[in-house]
Amino acid sequence: MKNIIKNSKKKIYLKWICPDCGKNTPIREKSCINCGSDISSMILPEGYSNRDSKAVNLRSVKTVEKLINRGKSYFQKGDDDSISLAIRDFTKAINLDQQNSYAFYLLGIAKFVSGNIDMPIIYLTKSIKLNPKNSYAFYFRGQAYNSPFQFDYDLATKDFTKAIKFTPRYYAIYSRGHAYVSKGDYDLAIKDFTTAIKMIPKNADPFYWRGCAYSRKGNYDPAIRDFTRAIILTFKKDRTLHSIFQSRGEGYACKGDYDSAIKDFTRALKFEPANTSIFMDRGKAYSDKGDYDSAIKDFTKIINDDDFDKTESKYFRAIAYSKKGDYDSAINDFSYAIDLEQLRVKFIYKFDRSDYKSRRRELARFFYNRGLIYSLKGERSLAIKDFKSAIKLDSKKYKTELKQEIEKLKSAS
Repeated sequence: MKNIIKNSKKKIYLKWICPDCGKNTPIREKSCINCGSDISSMILPEGYSNRDSKAVNLRSVKTVEKLINRGKSYFQKGDDDSISLAIRDFTKAINLDQQNSYAFYLLGIAKFVSGNIDMPIIYLTKSIKLNPKNSYAFYFRGQAYNSPFQFDYDLATKDFTKAIKFTPRYYAIYSRGHAYVSKGDYDLAIKDFTTAIKMIPKNADPFYWRGCAYSRKGNYDPAIRDFTRAIILTFKKDRTLHSIFQSRGEGYACKGDYDSAIKDFTRALKFEPANTSIFMDRGKAYSDKGDYDSAIKDFTKIINDDDFDKTESKYFRAIAYSKKGDYDSAINDFSYAIDLEQLRVKFIYKFDRSDYKSRRRELARFFYNRGLIYSLKGERSLAIKDFKSAIKLDSKKYKTELKQEIEKLKSAS
């Protein structure tokens, strides 16, 4: 559902949103892989002519034109070697004509497609300075700001807004909505996705992302309606269906409709049978429904996956065990989760304190819940110890409640 794909070497490859069908297609393709529309002219719009050149003489003008045309031909072949040759030709063109906005634009796009993170923004910015009305340059720079390792959603939305001002096309409106979701501006995102839906009503993507925006606002009914519409519009064998079913399942779970949630999570697992986040969501739904055995089974599935962080799954399995009345198993899982979280807190404090406070609050929650189990078992001294640890880690949340609880435990003994 996203507009970028990345490989193991952290290269980022742009995916173009076809203006005709609204679906994602690799930028290296000459035509849309979904509807067959010619997209090469949209990616590389005609914008260069001899009279636009600021090259010093007619010979240089012709050379620049030749380099640009040859570079475009290389670009449209799409393989890595050809992209490198395109970059070489666009760079040579710029060296001959430092005021050629089109050459800077093409070099920025080629750098982006090659997997470069920062350079596309530099070249696209130069292109925009030379030609402030190039909507494509604003659009692609917005995509660069919106990509992983940049995450500058404010600049992304500004660029998409500029692109829309000059050329109000579906792809820019949809992309701005996506950036608004990332920023947390859900009302603005909903507005953009609604506009995108009016433009191309048979595309699932804006329905899906509008559903996500509604869901994050806590408006689960319209979110579920949008996810349902996205499911109807998505090809039945499309692997992206797992994310739509999972998102709709989360909406049902938040409404307390656990049976519908479990059905959607189970459907999602048919497309992604090894997706641990879906097992986590289904396990929580089972636990909230009161089906603790099924919840424990799902959490155990995650725990048995050696590549997955076991802290959260151990914690939620402990909750399920405690609700089932198996206090010893619950304490074992809480203890495991606490040990892992303590190591994480120490590491964060030493190397990166940006997440330190939130991790301390998380650890306090673990101690609090284990303390409750110790209290239920009658192990008062251990319960008091855990409650004191919770207060130390997050006094704002637990101090008042647990001080009274500690006094009760002390008086009982």
